[in-house]
Parts: sequence; C-alpha cells; structure tokens
Amino acid sequence: MKPKITGFVLLLTICLFGSNTFAAQFLFTPRASADETYTDNLFLTDNNTEDDFMTTLSAGFVVQLLGRTSGLDFSIDPNYEFYQDFDEFDEWGLQSNLRAF
Repeated sequence: MKPKITGFVLLLTICLFGSNTFAAQFLFTPRASADETYTDNLFLTDNNTEDDFMTTLSAGFVVQLLGRTSGLDFSIDPNYEFYQDFDEFDEWGLQSNLRAF
C-alpha cells in the first residue's frame, strides 16, 4: 500500500511542480574554399607597377546552437595566402566570427 501512495504523491508532484524542458538544435558545418586574385599594382605606386597573382586557401567550420527564438553561431576560417612572384609576402590569416541573436 505504501509504494502506491508514494508513487502517486511523486507523480502528482512532478505534474504540478515540473519545469519546462528546453530544447535547442546543434549544427556543425565544415567548409573549404580557394580564391585566386590578380593585381596589376601590388605596391600601389604611380610608377614602377608590379603585378602578381595571390592564392588563398581556407578550411574552417561553423557551429550553430539554435533555439526557438534565439541562437548563437561561431565560425572560424584559418587561411594561407601565397603570392606567385613575391613569396616573401606569404602569410597565415585567421577569420572568426561570434554572433548571438
């Protein structure tokens, strides 16, 4: 008899004082890109112009946490840019973004 009463009281307590359950959607999206750029005046001078091709390779991802009325997303894209003729300007870059809405 006692387990039935205890179970009934527990069920009644859960129904009356239970809290809302929150849910969110988690998304992970990998991405990669390659970009080629040409400039005919690399040093931005009036005379003695130098031209070059710049190639940028990037691989990154976006992580999103989406709720019903709000969300959060974070993206990060490390990249490497290299020059065809002026390889002393080759460099690493890092673009990132954090957004809450």
